[in-house]
Amino acid sequence: MSFNLNVLIDGKLLSMTADSIPFKNLSFKANMLTNVFEISITEDIVILTTEYSSEDKINANNIDAYDYNGNHLWNIADIVGDSGLTFWGAVLTTAKLLELDLDCKGPLLSCTAFDNRTFIIDINSRKLLLTRKIKN
Repeated sequence: MSFNLNVLIDGKLLSMTADSIPFKNLSFKANMLTNVFEISITEDIVILTTEYSSEDKINANNIDAYDYNGNHLWNIADIVGDSGLTFWGAVLTTAKLLELDLDCKGPLLSCTAFDNRTFIIDINSRKLLLTRKIKN
């Protein structure tokens, strides 16, 4: 599994990928997190995605947001509902980068679940803006 780092500052996105996960345990302030494979950073929020498995629900709702003091802000289930979804990716973006006419000027998170639905989330207001099904 690869490791992804996404940084979105002032509407500019930097994405990096490594061929392997550089660590199995990540200490973020007082929180010990295991199997983090993706880190997304904005001016105010750090979003961590943990490893997933398409085989089971062990890693369901595997996206969490923290402030820079290490306080847990939200879990993906708080926004999209606790339906036991497992997500295989979360990418920082903006409405402009997505070429969508959304009433949002701040950073967005585009995350895709194993059921092939993509959720577009306003990470500051913690609102679900759009859900769409990916065609096979």
